[in-house]
Amino acid sequence: MKRYWIVLGAIAGLLVSGCREAPLAETLEEIREQYAADPEWRAFDGVTTLTPALAQKIAERNNPDFEATLYAVNAARMRYYQAVGAYSPEISGRFEIGQNILDRDHIVNPLPTTVPYTNRFNVGASLRASWLLFDGLARELNVLASRSEYRISGSRRENVLRVLKRSVAFAYYDVLLAGEMEAIAESDIKFQESCLQQASVRFNSGFIAKGDWLGFKIDLNRARTMRVQARQQREVARYALAALMGYPDGRLPPGLKLIPIADAIRKPELELEFYLNEALARRPDLRAMREAIDAARYRKYAGLSAFSPVVNAYGTVGYQRKEDWMRGYDFSRSSWDNYNYGYGITADWLIFNGLQRYNRYRELRELYEESRLQFAQTQLQVLNEVETAYTIYRSSAEIAELYRQTMDWVFEQRNLVVVEYWAGNVTITRLRGAQNDLISAEGGLAVSLIEMCKANAQLIAAVNGEVELAPLHNPETIPVLDKMFDRLEEKFGE
Repeated sequence: MKRYWIVLGAIAGLLVSGCREAPLAETLEEIREQYAADPEWRAFDGVTTLTPALAQKIAERNNPDFEATLYAVNAARMRYYQAVGAYSPEISGRFEIGQNILDRDHIVNPLPTTVPYTNRFNVGASLRASWLLFDGLARELNVLASRSEYRISGSRRENVLRVLKRSVAFAYYDVLLAGEMEAIAESDIKFQESCLQQASVRFNSGFIAKGDWLGFKIDLNRARTMRVQARQQREVARYALAALMGYPDGRLPPGLKLIPIADAIRKPELELEFYLNEALARRPDLRAMREAIDAARYRKYAGLSAFSPVVNAYGTVGYQRKEDWMRGYDFSRSSWDNYNYGYGITADWLIFNGLQRYNRYRELRELYEESRLQFAQTQLQVLNEVETAYTIYRSSAEIAELYRQTMDWVFEQRNLVVVEYWAGNVTITRLRGAQNDLISAEGGLAVSLIEMCKANAQLIAAVNGEVELAPLHNPETIPVLDKMFDRLEEKFGE
């Protein structure tokens, strides 16, 4: 008896713990406290330098969108188990208790057999079990469709990680690009301040016109504006990166440093054909679409099952007791007990229902064809994504090489024009043009290097590289059923 109460207490504890929900953090302070208590975040407390790979790792462990996909996979597994549950018998119990009072005293000229007053009390219980024997393979095909949907959820989870890693890399490189633009603006400010200082002396001495002096002041403000814009873009990019990584207050720690972009220029290592074949073989969204085609095929075949009979076996057992109290009759009380048992097989066959089954099958057939065309469209999108990333990667590397060559020329040209201007041989327009050429080349080199890095990240994501998830196995049920499902999948699959 003591063990019985222990078991009941354990079950009650599980129920209570399952119903208890963690409170939602709503204020900024609550959000910070919640994240501070999370062991996943404490693992990154000592990070001072953030690399793209580490940023992707942190996002994989803490991004809420990606974490939510795990629950979607578990929900799909539970739907699969629900479908498998159709193989078990259904057992239902019924209990009833009631009282019925019938008063006929008001009847005029009642029949001799009419009882003036009856008070009936009855109590009963029954148990019924039924087991589906055959329904035209609808049950089996529904299980196969649920199995495909489970695989779809796993592939979608992997695809979310693929896109998340690409987004993190893009945000990371946006921060670096803004930093490079800020450094270029700082360099331009120093040059303009130096020129303005010299121009002020020469303007006060009457050696240059006021228009030249104002031109340097204008260029200095333009450089300062560029610096403010670069800082703004840098902060916005850091916020975007922090959000993708799941940082609690939407911002990176102030002391966290990012690694500057490398000066090395890289190009795609292999031919385009290789990346295209890799993408077709590895992309999780294509894998999900293939499973969606299988699920649509199974449901199409299941539509034919509606034309077959449904056979069930059943068994019932029950008990009922009734007691009657009567007035104005030959006897005043009656009672009896009923015991009943029954079993058998039923077969139901719908012969005609206004072509509903036929049109339902036609609908499922059209949905199957739609899924095949959606798969073909997804294939084209994947190929386009790979080709675009490959082209941008290669072109950005070529552009970076050209800007690298231009950098030496425009820097030397700017220095020569500065000497010529202060010697009075060229106008300020020529000097401003030379400085603009230098700024444009520095910005073009930074942009092309960042675009090269982004294109590399996009190409890796396009072929689903650097995403290593554990394979999504089929949920295990009863070994006999699992083997049967495998054989049916081989039979009905492509």
